Amino acid sequence: MKRIPRLFLSIGILISLMACDDTTEAAKADQESPNKVLTLEQSILDTMNENDIRYDTIINYDIKGNFIIVVYREIAMQNLNVSMLKQTEDGLEIVLNESISTQGTTVLGSEHTPIITIVKSNEQVKDVTVLGEPAKAVSHNNNPIENISLELTYWIAYTNQIPDDENDIQITYE
Repeated sequence: MKRIPRLFLSIGILISLMACDDTTEAAKADQESPNKVLTLEQSILDTMNENDIRYDTIINYDIKGNFIIVVYREIAMQNLNVSMLKQTEDGLEIVLNESISTQGTTVLGSEHTPIITIVKSNEQVKDVTVLGEPAKAVSHNNNPIENISLELTYWIAYTNQIPDDENDIQITYE
């Protein structure tokens, strides 16, 4: 009579162990799967690494249609950099990679991409409009050394046409 409960107990333990082993095998299969789904951010970083783009800090991402605009700082450099990636059937591809001047206005892009306008100024800027549309202010505070702050602020706008007249970009200072 004592053998029957022991038999059920042994069968129960055996089934539990087999279930644990199946779960472990399934987890291993998921990790080893070549079709593993990447996050959008990881896909962007992988594309930048594959194209030897040396970034230290990603400051901002924006998505405009099939394009992803990445603003970053290059390793050991203080200037701003912009990469534009295009989503294709084969994944992401770099269509633009530029370094931005320290101060002033920079316009990047072409008729087949969004036009990017970036305004950087040492003066306090209150507002920027490009072709009548408001630009977005982006601030980044980088503390590479204790008690020393390297704050970076720029304004960025995306349009479908190039602002080619001085009145197309309006900057209001505080």
